[in-house]
Amino acid sequence: MLLKLPKPSGHKQGWPWTETTPAEAIQQGQVYPKISIIVPTYNHGAFIEETLRSIILQNYPNLELIVMDGGSTDNTVDILKKYDEWISIWKSEKDKGQSDAMNKGWQQATGEVIGFINSDDYYEPGVFARVGRYFSSASDLEMLLGKTRIIDKDGAEIKVKTPCRRYSQLAVLGGRHNMPNNPVGYFYSKKIQEEVGDFDVNDHYSMDYRFLLKAFKAARHITYIDAVFGNYRYDDHTKTFNNNQSAKGGEIREKLQRMAVEESEPFGERYVEYLKKSHELTNKKTRLPRRLGIKKIFAPGIDRQLDKIDERLLAIEDSNRVTS
Repeated sequence: MLLKLPKPSGHKQGWPWTETTPAEAIQQGQVYPKISIIVPTYNHGAFIEETLRSIILQNYPNLELIVMDGGSTDNTVDILKKYDEWISIWKSEKDKGQSDAMNKGWQQATGEVIGFINSDDYYEPGVFARVGRYFSSASDLEMLLGKTRIIDKDGAEIKVKTPCRRYSQLAVLGGRHNMPNNPVGYFYSKKIQEEVGDFDVNDHYSMDYRFLLKAFKAARHITYIDAVFGNYRYDDHTKTFNNNQSAKGGEIREKLQRMAVEESEPFGERYVEYLKKSHELTNKKTRLPRRLGIKKIFAPGIDRQLDKIDERLLAIEDSNRVTS
């Protein structure tokens, strides 16, 4: 496949420019379910070629690649034309934002397994083969999580994050448990998307979090693999970076907390009360260092309270899952 693709521009080396997924990653005789990879994009011509090559060079035998471009005015369309032969579906037209592009993508997807990737991120080699084998061997598997490598604009590693696997850990927020940082770090069955439904086209910043809350509730079997699935670019061109750096960071966190409370109502009033208390303590711990002009404080008393609440939330979650 590497020799069939257009030559990379410039003098780029390594994966996914001059290297491909090893042939032995694809096992002969193995049944591989169709994986639909959906790429929402807008004016990411500087990065999208790397994204596309990291998908195509997986050499996955049952792949559907869908790209939904919001009418880019840079060189994005030229790159899509360049790789047209390997893209199953692509469109470039004005849309209502990222959520709208994601909806258009998954609604056209025909794969049993779905993965989303932002057009400035890229997968690690051989990930699709591993994901395909897991979904093929476990008929009840609904969601598969892996690690995410966070990189800067030049591709240098900042850190690697291991995601939480429980709904309650996702709902408490505050950095106590790493949520799946980015769609590049997880895959799921299409029936989960069908159960969760569309992304909110009016939400341009927290659609991933709302989806994860719903998916973690809906999925009965979530599996974690101790491997890096993909690379998430975190710098001053990304929404997450700019939100975290802005004075609105606290407002955004509180919006996510309200979202978590809303999605948690099926677990009952006691669960919601504990969750609100967790958020209250987290916000208190976060505000204190800001008032003192420092980054963070050591607050063992608050941390002990949060640990106890975590235990109660998990117990209620488990009880609900057993009785449902």
